[in-house]
Formats: sequence, C-alpha cells, structure tokens
Amino acid sequence: MALASCKERFHKQEIAYKEQQTKLAEQQEALKKSDELKDSLISEKDKRIENLDKKLEASVEAQKETLKKNEQLQAKVNELQTKIKVQQEDLKKSEELKNSLLSEKDKRIADLKEQMNNMNKNKQFEDKLIKFVDRAEATSCVPFDNSNDIQTIRVTGIEAFKVPCDSMFAGNGWTVIQRRVDDSVSFNRTWEEYKNGFGDLRGNFWLGLEKLHLMTKFQPHELYIQLEDFKNEKRYARYTNFIIGNETQSYLLNYDKYSGNAGKYDKYSGDSLSDAKNRKFSTPERDNDKFDRGNCAADTASGWWFNKCYYCNLNGVYVNTIIDEEHIRAIEWRKWHIKPLKFVQMMIRPTNN
Repeated sequence: MALASCKERFHKQEIAYKEQQTKLAEQQEALKKSDELKDSLISEKDKRIENLDKKLEASVEAQKETLKKNEQLQAKVNELQTKIKVQQEDLKKSEELKNSLLSEKDKRIADLKEQMNNMNKNKQFEDKLIKFVDRAEATSCVPFDNSNDIQTIRVTGIEAFKVPCDSMFAGNGWTVIQRRVDDSVSFNRTWEEYKNGFGDLRGNFWLGLEKLHLMTKFQPHELYIQLEDFKNEKRYARYTNFIIGNETQSYLLNYDKYSGNAGKYDKYSGDSLSDAKNRKFSTPERDNDKFDRGNCAADTASGWWFNKCYYCNLNGVYVNTIIDEEHIRAIEWRKWHIKPLKFVQMMIRPTNN
C-alpha cells in the first residue's frame, strides 16, 4: 500500500517533472525565439543605429561644412561691413571735401559775379565815357545813335560845326546836308555862301561844300535823297561811295552805285543824279557847267552840279503850287517826273559806321 502510494507519488512526480521539462523546453524554445527575435531586433536596430550614425555623421559633417561656410560667409560679411564702413568714412570725408569745394566754388562764383558786376559797371562807365568822348569828337551823326536833333561834329581841317541828325527815314546816324520844305530861304546864293553853308538847320538849309568835302575826304560815305511831290507821293535815291572834291576841283561830285525807287517806270531808271556825276559845282557868278549857250546856275537861280543843264536840281526855286508843273527853275527830279517837288532832303552817313 505504501509502495503503491509511493509509486503513484513517484509517477505523479515523474509526470510533473516531464510536464515541467516540457514547459521548460517550451519556455526555452520561447526564450530562444524571443532571443532570436531580440537578436533580430537588436541587429535591425544596430543597422538603424549604424545608418543613423552615418546620417548623423553626415549631418554633422554637413553642419560642419555649413558652419564653415557660414563662418566664411560671416568673415566675408564682416570684411564687407568693414569695407563699407571704410567706404562710408571715405564718402563722408569725400562729401565733406566736396561740400568744402562746393562752398569754395560758390564763394568763387560769388566773387567772380561781383567782379563781373564791377567790371560791367566799369564797362558801362567806360562805354558812357567812350560814347561821351566819341560824341565829343564825333565826325558824323553815327555816335549820336537815334538822334533827330542838332549835334556838334568835328572834322579835320575846319572848326567844329553843328549838323541836323536824322534817324527816322533810313536808320540811325544820318547827317542831313540839305533840306527844302518851303520858300522861306532863297537858294539863289553866291559861291562863298554855297561853300560855307546857309539857312536854318531846323528848316531850309545848305550845309556847305567845304564841309561836305572834308567829311567825305577821310572816309567813304553813302548819300540818301528823300523826295516828295505835291501829291504826297514819296521816292528815294541812294548812292554808295559819295564824295565831294576840294575847292580847287570846284567841289566835283562823284559816287559809285545808285539804288532806290526814284524812277518813273521802274527802280532802275531813277538815277537823275547821273547827269551831275563827275561834274563841278556852279553858282550864278561861277559857271562850271558844260552848257555852251548859257549859264545853268544863273538860269535856274541856284547852285548845283550842272551839266547841260540837269536831270535834277534840288537847289532850284521852291514853287508853292502844283499848277506850275513845268516851272523851269523848280526843284525837280526828272527821272521821276517834271513837276515841282514839295519836300527834299539830302543825307550822308559813313559807310563803315
């Protein structure tokens, strides 16, 4: 009984032992599998760790490279900032220098302007002085600009004398040498009177042959003749290089070219003075004309450069009425018409004024 119980207990223990061995084997197998799984996981994690290490190392290297580049970039930035600072300092100095130079230039400009103003004032004073001197030593009406008044001029060979200036008809600077406006002054005069001049400078007058000779002797002049008839029609004749000879030459008249509108048909046919060209002056008591059968000056009661006798006579008798159209002694310009003229004015001006 006891043995059977013992066997039974042994058998149970054996079964329990086998069960334990089986469980242990199962546990060992499970543990083995677990170990294998863990080893696999460990291996896998090792690989991941290795990969991560490599990535980390690469990242570290990249970070190092980036840091290096950043350091280089920062160095460049620092260098650039330093350069910019230096340039800013240079610019500041340059700006200060430029401002200083500009200030100097402005001061220089102001000084120069002041000098120029002073010079202009001096120039204006000099111009006025020169004009005063020119006018004081004037040989014609040119220095008197647009004067239409009586002025005093000085010409070599004669004392200073007064002349009417005209700037209304043909520009500035003309000296009036003869004028006819009415019959208040007779032009039936002697040689000496025509030589020295006569009449009223503000009305009818003759300036004088000697004055004309001396005025045209030293510089070339142009002659301008204004004509107006009793119908108030106006014409003019203009001549270049007008010159009057001396008394020994009987105040010979000469000129170069005619221009104007004093012709009856066209502007080219109006040179009535052509008959007086290269002719001597005549007065009633001094006959220098080319008329063999008489004395043109005596016949016309005037003094002029007569030929045989004239195409024009601006010193003829002043006729007050248009009825006397063919008055033999009248003031005439025959290339225009054979009618008495109401107004005549002769003017001269230096060519190189």
